[in-house]
Amino acid sequence: MADQEIPIANGCDYEDKCLFLFHFGAYGWTKLYVWADHLEDAFEVATEWLDDNAPGLLTSFDLEDYKRTADELDLKWQDHWPDFEDERFCKVAETTEADHTPIGHTTLKNGTHIPSWEWTADEVDPTHEAFRETILRSECEAA
Repeated sequence: MADQEIPIANGCDYEDKCLFLFHFGAYGWTKLYVWADHLEDAFEVATEWLDDNAPGLLTSFDLEDYKRTADELDLKWQDHWPDFEDERFCKVAETTEADHTPIGHTTLKNGTHIPSWEWTADEVDPTHEAFRETILRSECEAA
C-alpha cells in the first residue's frame, strides 16, 4: 500500500504535531497516520478511528469470559463479582485481560481492548518523505 493511501485519522490537526504511523491487525495491514503531541494522544485518536472504521480489530470481555477464567484458576465464582476490591476477582480480571491493551480514555461502540500483539506505532521522522506527503494531504483536508 502506498503511503498516500494510508488514511489520516485527524488530518486537520497537523500543525505543530508529531506524526505517528500505526499498524493494526495480526499482520499489520491496517495502517493509519495520526497527528498528536505524543503517543498516548495518538493512540486515543487511533482507537476512536478504529471504532468507526475497523471495529473488528477491537475486542471486549463479558461476564462469561471472566467466569471461564475463574474456573481455569480453580476459583469459585462469587455472586458479588465483578468487584475490584476483591483480590481474587482482580486476579481473574488480570488473567482474562492479559496481553490486551485496555482502552480507557473513552467509551467505544465496538470494544474495550485491543490485543497487544496486534498494534504497533512509530513516530515518523520529519525529514522522511512520508512526513512531507502527509502534511500536504493534511493541508488539503484542512482547506
